[in-house]
Amino acid sequence: MEDEKLAHAELGVPTPESPTVQPEKTLDKAQSPSQDIATQDPRTTRTETNEEEWVTGLKLAVIVAAITMAAFLMLLDVSIVAAVSPYFLFPMNLC
Repeated sequence: MEDEKLAHAELGVPTPESPTVQPEKTLDKAQSPSQDIATQDPRTTRTETNEEEWVTGLKLAVIVAAITMAAFLMLLDVSIVAAVSPYFLFPMNLC
């Protein structure tokens, strides 16, 4: 390691430092995670709730309409290709 530092010093290149490992914060048995969250600033922390949010109203209608239109267009495409493909395949003797 010292040789590498000397070689870097001679070349004028900064020596790469190894990252320092910080020990993980351990909780005392008496301290719960909720106490730790309570000590933080409530404006900067993100609170998580178990409530589910459902899409309703106009957003739901737009989503359903988009999915329905996409499915309809895919089925229309398949039906057109199925109906027209014999006209293209017979002249080329592929069918």
